[in-house]
Amino acid sequence: MPVFNFGLTKKIEKLIRDHNLARSISTICKWLKNLNITRKRVEKIAFYRTLPRIQNLRRVFRDQMKEFHPHSFIFLDESHFESSMQGRNYGYSKKGESAESYNNKPESRRYTLICVMSAYEILSYEIIDTTQKGVNGPRFVQFLEDLSIIMDPNSILMMDNARIHHINDVAATMDDLDLNYCYLPPYSKKLFIIKY
Repeated sequence: MPVFNFGLTKKIEKLIRDHNLARSISTICKWLKNLNITRKRVEKIAFYRTLPRIQNLRRVFRDQMKEFHPHSFIFLDESHFESSMQGRNYGYSKKGESAESYNNKPESRRYTLICVMSAYEILSYEIIDTTQKGVNGPRFVQFLEDLSIIMDPNSILMMDNARIHHINDVAATMDDLDLNYCYLPPYSKKLFIIKY
């Protein structure tokens, strides 16, 4: 998907030139709105995702996953956030007045959310304060041990390629607990349902 439609740019430039219109941002925004074009966050696609080797790994992965029932997969992922990530950066106020928000927390703390979900529900999660130290191998192993108690033995735990998922202690623990698990091919987040 292109970042910007250059054919549309030429049409806008022609309108401006032919009708001697002002090039104000608000005018251009109105034109884009009338053309049903919306502002979106640009999705940055890694160059490596387009390499034939990666595309082949993704194809093989999809073919292998067809052998299993879709409901047998559960997905594990981490997300990081800070306590200062509150409120909005934009707001509304009367003309001539500023839109203000007060930040009552001068000190920011960092957290990691580890979450496991199926296609229908959240199975397990843990929020860890990572202000002083990130999630390490032993902490992640403890999460997996707790998860194994509630995990259906026929489920397949799907994970992305985060470094912590590949350390020796984690792999050994999953094998010792007889967990069925698999990793996504590199640069394949669209195959990972927990991201959406």
